[in-house]
Amino acid sequence: MLASCVRGAISSRGTYRRAALFLFMLTLALLFFFVLLPPPARAVTLVSGTISQNTTWTTAGSPYVLTGGVDVNSGVTLTIQQGVVVKPQYNTTTLYIAGVLNATGAVFTSFKDDSYGGDTNGDGNATSPAPGDWASIYFGGTGGGGSLSGCTLRYGGGNYFPAELYIGGGSPTITGSAISSSSSSGIYVSGNSPSITNNTVSGNQGSWGIYSSTTLAALSGNSIIDNSNATAVYLPATLGQGTVYNNTCSGNKLNGMFLYGSVTQNTTWTTAGSPYVLAGGVDVNSGVTLTIQQGV
Repeated sequence: MLASCVRGAISSRGTYRRAALFLFMLTLALLFFFVLLPPPARAVTLVSGTISQNTTWTTAGSPYVLTGGVDVNSGVTLTIQQGVVVKPQYNTTTLYIAGVLNATGAVFTSFKDDSYGGDTNGDGNATSPAPGDWASIYFGGTGGGGSLSGCTLRYGGGNYFPAELYIGGGSPTITGSAISSSSSSGIYVSGNSPSITNNTVSGNQGSWGIYSSTTLAALSGNSIIDNSNATAVYLPATLGQGTVYNNTCSGNKLNGMFLYGSVTQNTTWTTAGSPYVLAGGVDVNSGVTLTIQQGV
């Protein structure tokens, strides 16, 4: 009887040891699977070509990879939801807006940028994002408009585009956004009168932080900083009535509001927009009044 009990105890201890060993090996296997193996690549939505009807890019479809240029037709609205990540794949890839783009809290970044949307190109740490990895968001035509609110743009400016955000037509509202790490300028305006307020334009490599050849609806509350090759802001001398104010310029190659050309309509240079630097001769046209506030 005693011998039988001893054998049973020994058998129970052996079973316990085998069970403990099994649990230990299972734990190691799970640790390897969930921790040591790289995470699977996220599903992506591939986009290229023309958007010819109203479209919404959702967080459920994010990240969106632009495998070629994407054109939003005139009369069509592209809405991009908050949190969506958009990754143009090549340095020639442009998001062209002839219609309307409304984006809130979206991120536009390099295909190689793993910090937003994960390792989309599936190469681990083999590649890193760099300025010029994609071209530009380009508002064009006469009807291009909409808004970028609280968005992030970085690593654009490729394919010799003048800026990461290029406004050649339409009058979009750009507010509360971060435009950075472009191989060219941050914002370049060559048409219509957009409103540019409360943005941070930083770390861009082109000649200007913000450049415009037209009178802007508003340029206020922006921080133009650390654009090491750039003149901070370059504008036509016709600023309008108090539309340029409270912008901060620091760490750029040249800081301040650089003005050029003719004053073609009644204009006020305010202390809130000062200092102004005359980048060349400035002519006040016949019949036009330039008012310069005290302290400018």
